[in-house]
Amino acid sequence: MSASLKDSGLQAERTALAWSRTSFAVLVSGVLVLLKDPGVMTGVGLLISVVAGTVALGILLIGRRRQHTLALDPLPARITARGAIRGAGAGTLVLMLIVVLHVASPLV
Repeated sequence: MSASLKDSGLQAERTALAWSRTSFAVLVSGVLVLLKDPGVMTGVGLLISVVAGTVALGILLIGRRRQHTLALDPLPARITARGAIRGAGAGTLVLMLIVVLHVASPLV
């Protein structure tokens, strides 16, 4: 394969798939915690479902935007998404802390 041939867009597709899988994993983890709790839609259970859904949607939207950026021709000078990645990490961390506190606390 010649170095002059352009990538056929597979990088953008791989990026979209990776972000989609991450979004799905976040959503499934929130659902699994909710299935463990019989009082799903009250208090902390409702909070977990809202945070999991919000974080999963945010990650999915970041993935779509990254796919669009990587499909541009020519690529922009700066293609990193530091802010978006930090936001996704912070949202995942918040969800993780809420879940850990919920599972560890028998009173909540």
